[in-house]
Amino acid sequence: LRNCPPGQKGFKARKRILEYLVPCKLRLGILPSEEGLKRYGLDVFIDLTRAVREGDVRLFDERLEEHSIKFIRSGTYLLLEKLKLLVYRNLCRHVHSIELQRLIAETGKAATQISIAPFEVALRWQDDCTP
Repeated sequence: LRNCPPGQKGFKARKRILEYLVPCKLRLGILPSEEGLKRYGLDVFIDLTRAVREGDVRLFDERLEEHSIKFIRSGTYLLLEKLKLLVYRNLCRHVHSIELQRLIAETGKAATQISIAPFEVALRWQDDCTP
């Protein structure tokens, strides 16, 4: 990005580079800031980044479907589709953290085993199923 020319021409070049670099970095688990995405007009990645960060499968699916034509044309759709595993991982991390805090509050110590029920509830909720 530093090698791009200054001014409007360089701005457009940086934006085109970032349209391909952001999905690659997301796949590696490197999440860009919302300010950086807004600066270059890459608003389509803001909600995807938020979904990955928070483990929000529903938001991720909605935004991926909403912008699928743009991603297919740019050749990044399959790369972004692979992010779904990262979203599920982050959802499970959040559930684990909450459940561990609950167990510590109840028993006063960390458990080595956690029930799978909270994970099932979170996954059903993300898939719009009723428990």
